[in-house]
Amino acid sequence: MEIMARLFKYKTKKELEDKIKEYFDICVENEDTPEKAGLCLYLGICRDTYSRYRKDDKLTDAIKSADLKIESHWVRSLTKNNATGAIFYLKNAFKEHYKDRRETDLTSKGEKITITFDNAFKAS
Repeated sequence: MEIMARLFKYKTKKELEDKIKEYFDICVENEDTPEKAGLCLYLGICRDTYSRYRKDDKLTDAIKSADLKIESHWVRSLTKNNATGAIFYLKNAFKEHYKDRRETDLTSKGEKITITFDNAFKAS
C-alpha cells in the first residue's frame, strides 16, 4: 500500500480536478500559456506519474480533460502570429494526434510489383 500512496499523490478525481482548475485559473490570470510540463510542476508530480494518472480508472477523465484544454489552447494559437511554435508543441506534446505523415508508394509508380521464385528454392 505504501507504493500506491507514493504513486498517487491525488487520491480522488475531485481533488485532482480542483488542483488542475487552479492551474488553469492561474494561467488565465497571468496570461500564461498552459502546457503539460507546467501542469505537472503545479501538481507536484513527474511526467511518469501524470501518465499513470492517465491510465488510472478513477483519475483518467481529469487528466484527459486537462489534456484537451491544453490542446485546445494550442490549436487556437495556430491562428495567431507564431503558428510554428504551436505546431511544434502539438507535435511533441500530443504525438498520437499531431504528426507529419509520410505515405510511401511501394507499388512502383502505382503498378503492383509481382515477385516470382521460379525454382529458386528447389532442393538438390
